[in-house]
Amino acid sequence: MALSLFGFGKSFFGSKSSGKSSVGDRVFLDANGNGLQDHGEHGGAGITVNLQGAGRDGQFGTSDDVNLSQVTNRYGKYNFSGLAGGKYKVAFTDVPDGFDFTTPDAGDFRIDSDVTNFDTGSTDVFTVRNSQNIDTLDVGLVRVKRAPDATKDSATTAFNTPSTIEDLGNYSDPD
Repeated sequence: MALSLFGFGKSFFGSKSSGKSSVGDRVFLDANGNGLQDHGEHGGAGITVNLQGAGRDGQFGTSDDVNLSQVTNRYGKYNFSGLAGGKYKVAFTDVPDGFDFTTPDAGDFRIDSDVTNFDTGSTDVFTVRNSQNIDTLDVGLVRVKRAPDATKDSATTAFNTPSTIEDLGNYSDPD
């Protein structure tokens, strides 16, 4: 049971291992879209971060899995502490409308984005050793560039047949 967060000294896998490992870092707004956390790029506050551990059996999707969740602070920071060594993955949810994940693994692992599954918002599985602090699991968000919404318009064809067309924003012709 996950008791170490409450100061009872057990690790998240219920063993008597040190439980002193931690995982975390930052959600950042990748203003230039290069996949790297550059100087001056703001943190993403209010993003839900879910940590899943494979449990003592080392398999995901079984009853001994560790599932923890928290929300990034105003600087985009998050940290899960009191973890035992084992296999983990992190997923980021509640990404605001108009944003998507940036390019993963674009360079320096300390400042690049680590979400590799854009559908689930999750990282690859990684291994944490006892007493290891992994503070490089960043995720970058970029603004999504969307095409204008189509609007319906009507017209009459050369054969006087009414037809509906989709207009993608040709504003030069007021008709």
